[in-house]
Amino acid sequence: MLTLFVVLLIWSAVTANPIFQVVTPSSAEQKATPGYLDDLNVDKYLVRYGYMANDIDERSDNYAELRTDAIKLFQRFFSLEVTGEVNEETREAMLKPRCGMKDIGIENPRNIKWNMSEITYNIVKYTGDIPQSSTREAIRSAFSEWAGPSKLTFTKIESGMAVIEISFVTGDHPPCLYPLDGPGKVVAHAFFPSTDSTSGDIHFDDDETYVYDQGSGNKVGSVALHEIGHSLGLTHDDTQGSIMVPSYTGQTTLGPNDIRRIKNLYS
Repeated sequence: MLTLFVVLLIWSAVTANPIFQVVTPSSAEQKATPGYLDDLNVDKYLVRYGYMANDIDERSDNYAELRTDAIKLFQRFFSLEVTGEVNEETREAMLKPRCGMKDIGIENPRNIKWNMSEITYNIVKYTGDIPQSSTREAIRSAFSEWAGPSKLTFTKIESGMAVIEISFVTGDHPPCLYPLDGPGKVVAHAFFPSTDSTSGDIHFDDDETYVYDQGSGNKVGSVALHEIGHSLGLTHDDTQGSIMVPSYTGQTTLGPNDIRRIKNLYS
């Protein structure tokens, strides 16, 4: 009996102290899926893609408020109903295959771009999902989409160091510092123009399944079209119909806002 009393006394002290308070998902989040959202770490997602700062103490008094604001910011970016709760619609949006780049809070200066008009590229490592010729054609077509409005010239080289190097890789892939995470999550990531050795490079996650134009999987051309946008200096866009939205869409042509943005960047 004494032991039970001590346990209850400690528990009362813990729950009354803000230091020990934790943020629990709302009822809407709990109902969103069986398993209590166990396949989605909402807080990590919000931090990873720029919706919430990564230096916020989870024990702080206003953590729940900051988390709710971050969820609302995500919902606005994805044109969802703004509730501040991870309902089913929000959860589905977070679980969609997507680009690994941040949506907001990009730590790069605005209007960063290449100071050259002729850009070389090379496919360093291919996927085994489709013939190499299909991969080359899909990527060539993606560069061609950007060539018109940007007024840039893209040339594939077979050897030597290209400005944009493209690889199909998995997991840890040095010298890149950003591991890929396996099937169904991040499809690819890229690097903005800079003076770094990885500047402009594009890394496809080869744990994903790729197709040329039909079948079950990610279209190489669609993923390439999006990532090339980053390689040229564009960030993510919240405009529906834009190839630069964060999630994989399957589209293989630029949207009106993509054209406007790249023209403005390279004007």
